[in-house]
Amino acid sequence: MFYLLLCAVPAMAQVPDRALLVERADSVYRLRERAAAYLLYERAMVDADGNSVTDSLAGYALHKMGVCAQYTGRPELAARHYREAIAVRQAALGVLHNDVAKSQANLAALFVNNGQPDSAATHLYRATAAYAGLPHPDTINWVRALGDLAWIASRRRDDLLLADATRRADELINAPDSPVYTDEAALLHYNFGLYFAQSGDLGKARRFTGRALDYAVAEGDVGLQSSCYNTLYLVAAAADETELARRHLSEAIQLFPDYSEPEELGIYYLNLARLEVEDARPVQARTAAERALGFFPSGYLEVPPTHLVLARIAILEQDPTTALEALNTSIATLNDSLAYVEDGYTRQHFTNLSDERLGMMASLLESRADFLKNEGTPAAARTDYLSAIAANDQLRRRVTSDASRRFLSADIRPLYDSALTVTLDLYRTSNDDQLLWDALLLSDAARAYTLSAHLGGRGQNVSKRESALNRLIGRLEATAGADKQRTSELIAARLERDRIRRLNESPMVRDTAQLSRKEIVAYLQKRETRLVQFHVMEGRSVLFHVDQSGNIAYGEWPGAAALSETTQRFRAVIRASAYRQKSLKSPKEQRKLEEEFLAIGADFSVLLSLPGRTSWAPPQVPSYGVGEPGGGGRLLLIPDGALSYFPFAAVPIGKTVAPPIDYQEIKYLGTHCTLQHAYSLSTLLGGEEDVQSSGGMLGLAPTFAGALEPLGENEREVSSITDLLGGKALLGPEASRTNFLSSLSEAGILHLSTHGYSDAADPNRSWIAFSQSGNELDPEELLYYPEIATLPIRAELVALSACETNLGKYVPGETSLSLASAFTAAGARSTLNTAWRVDDRATADLMVSFYEHLEAGKDRTEALRLAQLGLIGEGAFAHPYYWAGVTLTGLGCFWDWGFGGSIMAWVLGVFW
Repeated sequence: MFYLLLCAVPAMAQVPDRALLVERADSVYRLRERAAAYLLYERAMVDADGNSVTDSLAGYALHKMGVCAQYTGRPELAARHYREAIAVRQAALGVLHNDVAKSQANLAALFVNNGQPDSAATHLYRATAAYAGLPHPDTINWVRALGDLAWIASRRRDDLLLADATRRADELINAPDSPVYTDEAALLHYNFGLYFAQSGDLGKARRFTGRALDYAVAEGDVGLQSSCYNTLYLVAAAADETELARRHLSEAIQLFPDYSEPEELGIYYLNLARLEVEDARPVQARTAAERALGFFPSGYLEVPPTHLVLARIAILEQDPTTALEALNTSIATLNDSLAYVEDGYTRQHFTNLSDERLGMMASLLESRADFLKNEGTPAAARTDYLSAIAANDQLRRRVTSDASRRFLSADIRPLYDSALTVTLDLYRTSNDDQLLWDALLLSDAARAYTLSAHLGGRGQNVSKRESALNRLIGRLEATAGADKQRTSELIAARLERDRIRRLNESPMVRDTAQLSRKEIVAYLQKRETRLVQFHVMEGRSVLFHVDQSGNIAYGEWPGAAALSETTQRFRAVIRASAYRQKSLKSPKEQRKLEEEFLAIGADFSVLLSLPGRTSWAPPQVPSYGVGEPGGGGRLLLIPDGALSYFPFAAVPIGKTVAPPIDYQEIKYLGTHCTLQHAYSLSTLLGGEEDVQSSGGMLGLAPTFAGALEPLGENEREVSSITDLLGGKALLGPEASRTNFLSSLSEAGILHLSTHGYSDAADPNRSWIAFSQSGNELDPEELLYYPEIATLPIRAELVALSACETNLGKYVPGETSLSLASAFTAAGARSTLNTAWRVDDRATADLMVSFYEHLEAGKDRTEALRLAQLGLIGEGAFAHPYYWAGVTLTGLGCFWDWGFGGSIMAWVLGVFW
């Protein structure tokens, strides 16, 4: 529900005749004689001599003329007067003034009522920013503006903006001496509950709706009670609480008052029809759906989903012809003027659809695609899946925060899985390689979206204010916790940043449709490498293999759950079986661990060498005959899901072996092949054209005591690398956060050997540490994940040499939210990262060797392989635990080594 923001008559010294006219106009307006009031306000725009006046009273009159025009059904005239009022009031009162903000918010509310959220958002951001900057803001109208902003966020599916706008409004409503009326607060809480129910945040939906319902019951407001029960139905239905959902919906219908809009009752019957479909009661469902249609006028937003319900009823009745007709009608009624028929299917030109209708169209297309796939028409289903993806991508491009992008990515990922599945189905019947390429590109588009957004925005001019907000938001997201004051600061900062980004161009995301078969093959030929890309799904997973000649193949792998279980077990076995000179475990226990290591590794090796294999299960018995995938060479690995954490380098290959294992003699995938990892083809190839930075060497080795244990090898590691490459070392207390941040623009090579922490549950709390000695962690000497992602990095390499820097929360449609991916988002073209907590001595030796090979002219991937081979050859660190957890992600190419050229490498040896 949205409100017109009405101004009281200001107490100002004005020309008596004009002031009297305004007073008379206000009296007429209060009598709801809007047309007559409009004419009186218009007369107040000129002085006694008939000359136009542009003072504050004129601004007030223009504002009220806008209100009158809006009430009398003239929205274009109303918008013109609001714009005029804004200009006059800004000139007379200044930009930061309550009256200016009121006119901006009223103009926004007009756009909201006309279904123009983009236009509305521009003015709402300006209004809310003005209120936030005033010493004595108009709280009532500020809250109303935030309510409208929450509505826009819900239509855009911008979950972070929705959470921030509603929380800020709630703070103002519940503040001591809040001027917001109880009835208005209840209506806002009802709206917020509905928005959260639609977005899937059921906890917030229950909380806000419960508040509104408590007020409605206490005041006897049956209309609001009815609306609240419908929202509670939505919550219960989403939580699969069928009986509770039916009870809430029954209460909503019974309480519905005669004076409410009939369309709302139609929505209730639509929801009842959905319940009946879920209970497989087609007759009752059709009765409810047809009754719902009787309440909806033509073009009403709920008409298309009602026809979707009729389609589901026809499916229950095993009537596919009627079902398809209803599905076509559902899409046509989204916008009759934009609908057209192609090959017997109704489609829409959706470029001009509102956010709400665009999201609805994506859902309708997905429903029809599911139907067509089940009916055995995969080509038509694929077309609908691709159109649904395009619609969802339009919505995803309209949000500006990483959190909202990730919410949407997780929602969209199953759609990509369905599109990829039917594409592979079509390939199996046609053997058309282009379909395999299409599937590969779909798989690539289904991941690393937010990372692509960061990289796509690189090189754009970012204002100093936005940069400062990025840093502030990063720190507050990591440290605010339950602190109300800091949380309030965080919300205000995010709202301001969102406003800045909305008013400027959003970062461009590299569209995988721009990637071509030719471009990918050219990269593989240039790097003399083969591509192995994984796509992990619930029931099954897919491996794509492309060689340097462009030959493409695929194989089926197990589903997400099996891969996750095996990945965890392989990692655990590597850690548990590790030793230097001699195992301290009993021979029986050590043999059992080594048998499992060989069995899991063998099966993965076979899968990698036979991309056409279509069945797999975790090994139950030792079977160690292992082939060599591809006979060496280079492999570009693009993992997905749990495989993002799988230590591919440790996979044993070659001749048959049996426990006890000689870890120096066994052949591994990571030493036989040169391995390069990437988050996606899009992020990898998009970085090829970046301009490298120049600068010298800077090494940092902090000292620790108290909360963080001292590191025994970090000074040796830094000193060895600075001795090798030259440059400057900051040791001990000089290795501070402040010195680190101030040195970013100067460093061409940065080596930071320190403590670090990866929080898989909440990546915002992952950090790297600088010198400190207190008994508690000093947050001022930590650099957190969200801060890292906003650093101005133009780095060739970021090497994080310990502390599980490749671990982090995995988000479907994105990447693992690790310290390594944060540095990539900040601009690092490649990262050297770790999959587990490694030995600091072994890692220090490996890092020094890595840079020796780089200086000798090896590329990054080959330098890593040779460094790992060297560590194996020493004997003490031959077990994969000591070297296989280190991987290179991103570009693996050569560069001209030297500080006068165009390099910038960051080497961060991070320990825990």
